[in-house]
Amino acid sequence: MSRYSLLTILAATFLALAVMYAPQPLLPHFARLFGVSEADAAALITWSLLPMGLAPLGMGLLMQRIAPRRLLASGLLLLGLTEIAFARADAFVLLCGLRFVQGALVAALLAATMTYIAGQATRMQHVMAYFVAASIVGGLAGRVFAGFLAAHTTLQAAFLYIGLGVLAAAVMAWRLPAGTAPPRRTIRLARLFSALNEPGFVRLFGVMFALFFVYTALLNFIPFRLRTLDPTLGSGTIGLSYLGLLLGMVASLRAVALARRLGHPLRAVALGSLLLAAGIGIAAVPTVAFVMTSVFAVTAGLFLAHTVLVGDLNALAGTEAASVNSLYVAFYYTGGTLGSYLPGLLYEQAGWLAFIALLLTFALGGLVLTSRALHTRMQERMEG
Repeated sequence: MSRYSLLTILAATFLALAVMYAPQPLLPHFARLFGVSEADAAALITWSLLPMGLAPLGMGLLMQRIAPRRLLASGLLLLGLTEIAFARADAFVLLCGLRFVQGALVAALLAATMTYIAGQATRMQHVMAYFVAASIVGGLAGRVFAGFLAAHTTLQAAFLYIGLGVLAAAVMAWRLPAGTAPPRRTIRLARLFSALNEPGFVRLFGVMFALFFVYTALLNFIPFRLRTLDPTLGSGTIGLSYLGLLLGMVASLRAVALARRLGHPLRAVALGSLLLAAGIGIAAVPTVAFVMTSVFAVTAGLFLAHTVLVGDLNALAGTEAASVNSLYVAFYYTGGTLGSYLPGLLYEQAGWLAFIALLLTFALGGLVLTSRALHTRMQERMEG
């Protein structure tokens, strides 16, 4: 893969995730501005995650016939336009509608990007690690940038600037090498869902469903928790609470080497699950410092597991990489969709500790699924 291609796909990933998460530190502002509840304000993230759990299924079918480069370029163009529209919208229902469209576009972009990498990269595990790192930094930059500009200029400024950046990335994507044209074949749903007949794939899909459920829930409701603990906190400080994502970037870049040292990729995934569970425990302590610190452990755990699983699944999938990637993204973001909203209802009704107990249950569930998958792999290795 050329430097230009790598730079372009990393820029596209960075900006797509910035679009996804820029509203997150500003959720209390949206709740106050539009007179909606905390859970309803958090739905700005939910609406963007909802189509991400469904759209990749259709993308898997399209990518059997359409070059990923074309999906990247056209998706970035539309994403940039919707982000500029988000900056200008003045009704909450319109914001929710735009977020839904953005979620579908980002889903297509991520699935197309992973498939493009699988078809172009010779060192796939390493390029996938860069891809995950770009997604982490993009999500962090979107949050911090939006929080900073909202504190010093206007609520809408960050969304306008991010939108312009996405349009620039669309121009870059049109110049990507097309690569080998995908084989022309009859599109069948049975082909897309064939991975669901493999218990090994399903367990790993379930792991990321559970872990991303936990991650999204915690990061979505941290702004409200911080405001409860210290009502004087501004949007800039709340945006900085997501700096823990930097440790996630480090974890993603070191994930391949760590998995190698542990002797099996799924051991690294199990370690990630344990780190995430530990972070949830830290978030239970009722101080601003501990809640902010929890983001470091939770993010490191999630992206250690995520980076290793993406590479492991693509290595196992072989020629079915498009379908497996689409299903992986679907499970991943369906977990995030439910985690971004449902735990908030429990938080409103039963309090923070009940919220934490729910997240800990899901984190440990991911660990159990990982352990079962590892046990099965080790048995197969011994028998083989």
